[in-house]
Amino acid sequence: MKLLLARHADALSGVPDADRRLSGKGEADVPQMARLIQGANWQIDELLHSPITRAQQTAELFAKSLGPNCKVPPQSASFLSPGADLDDSVAHLTKSRAGAALWVFHMPDVATFASYFLGLPPASFYVTPGTILALNISFPLSPGKAMLIWAMQPEGIAPFRGKD
Repeated sequence: MKLLLARHADALSGVPDADRRLSGKGEADVPQMARLIQGANWQIDELLHSPITRAQQTAELFAKSLGPNCKVPPQSASFLSPGADLDDSVAHLTKSRAGAALWVFHMPDVATFASYFLGLPPASFYVTPGTILALNISFPLSPGKAMLIWAMQPEGIAPFRGKD
């Protein structure tokens, strides 16, 4: 199974934190990041996000940007809320047999999940807004059984300029 762990895209400052919306940079970054998934020709069977506004907006932009590479609409998942529960996510993955799943949520939870699946210390990762970590997950799930396929920040992708 391919599991894409994405931190929500760049967001505006504000209070309350749960209502923060994406910035213009965040809105521009998501389609660029979606190009990586399209380039791999992965078909997203599960698109989950934290119930927080900026994560929801990021997931909706991914769904739109991925077009036919996204087979499902984005859905809110409480286990991806800030302070996410690793046990709940593992239980969900055990039941879900998606070929490729994209989860949009928050730091430090993205780093915690990645470190668990990869068998690395949690301090191994700092995931900037809009970054995706692509993992290959093996079942049955256990710490350290996943493989990091790629990791990319929005700044690492040249802006798409359309046809030459």
